[in-house]
Amino acid sequence: MIAVLPLVAGACGELLPVVELEPSTSGGTTTASDSSGSGTRGPSSSSTGLEETSGTATTLADSDASTGVPSGCGDGVPVPGEICFGEPVEIDDLAAAACIVEIGDVVHDDGDPELLVVPCGQTSLHIYAGGPAGPEPEATVRELAPSVAATAVRSMTLGDFSGDGRLDVVIPDSIPQVAIYTDLEPDPAIVGYGMGTASYFHVLAGDFGDDANPDLLAASAYFAGIVIFQGTGDIESPLTVSQMLAPMQPEYEAEVADLDLDGYSDLVLSTRAEPYRLEVFAGISGGLATTPQYRAVPQQVSIMATGQLDGRPGHDLVTLDAAGDVAIHPLSGSVTLGDGQVVSVGPGEVGLMATIDLDGDELDDLVTTQLVDGDHYLVLSTNVGGTSFEPRQMVALDLRTGNPDDGAFLRVADLDRDGIEDIVVVTTISRILLLLSDP
Repeated sequence: MIAVLPLVAGACGELLPVVELEPSTSGGTTTASDSSGSGTRGPSSSSTGLEETSGTATTLADSDASTGVPSGCGDGVPVPGEICFGEPVEIDDLAAAACIVEIGDVVHDDGDPELLVVPCGQTSLHIYAGGPAGPEPEATVRELAPSVAATAVRSMTLGDFSGDGRLDVVIPDSIPQVAIYTDLEPDPAIVGYGMGTASYFHVLAGDFGDDANPDLLAASAYFAGIVIFQGTGDIESPLTVSQMLAPMQPEYEAEVADLDLDGYSDLVLSTRAEPYRLEVFAGISGGLATTPQYRAVPQQVSIMATGQLDGRPGHDLVTLDAAGDVAIHPLSGSVTLGDGQVVSVGPGEVGLMATIDLDGDELDDLVTTQLVDGDHYLVLSTNVGGTSFEPRQMVALDLRTGNPDDGAFLRVADLDRDGIEDIVVVTTISRILLLLSDP
């Protein structure tokens, strides 16, 4: 999930207990009223199975009072349908809001992914080392290249562009170039395509060629285009421009994934201005198709996530739009978008969203942040047949206070290598919260 919606910060106190929702007897799905994906909103909190005491949700789950983890968990054996997340643990509290948050094994190539954060208005990369219990609480700070301006640091991607088996860090430079940090050395390799003075606002890694080497996609609003730099697997051999595309609009959200499992990365775009639409540029031998498949949508799509939802080959697309609606767009092993189906994902107003395999059954579920009766929660929802999500567990978040215009982030990865993905939340005031699974 590349894009970010702000969370409205509230004045919360201590962390509340984990709340587990009883599965409902209804599917909780609202079918779109037309092919554009529009539809009615999901059920209110009164129909979700939440008990309410003085207007506040209370615990329904039988959980361990010392850890907050539901009973039946902690034996190290993942069970399909078993959700095992406890209370969030704060590992750091940055002085500034975060502009970039990513997760990847970029330091030791030991399988323990690091948490990477770039604070807004800074040109420093904060690296939280990975370990058996997830990222360490203290960060190592690396300064970026002197040519990188703080205003240019808006995107980051990870890929093994050097061919050494470790992920490299790619960040836009202050001019239309990108800096590739190999082994996080202070002097990066620079690649670029010089047109104007605007920096790239998106960088994404993918495999758009025939050689299994990661390639780099960079988007610039200056010439309303996308540039694909072909990777060579050797950082000493400069990446060269292999293709340029001109989407319908100059700025958009973007996601890269091999949707149809043909070995080539596909590109999904959502436009930021009317007419709102989703565009899919299919990956083909040597690049991307120049003409996209597209589907009109009623609202701007602000967050996109791909996931394996129905057990069939290929990935599907899940979107969150400006109206707060979550929709499933089935792809069924192709790059042709199906009709959007609006689904209910819980009792509150959705702020952030990510697909995640919560229970290790190799089907993707959903985690969202939601505002419920003035309080913020993570809502964990399990996949129901690839067509809906069943809210199962709520974890309270203490966001304290902050500027709601500052970004918040939701990231997922298997941080402790137990086979179940974990959750990282960076709040609007850059408190870094970690939720580890304990199957």
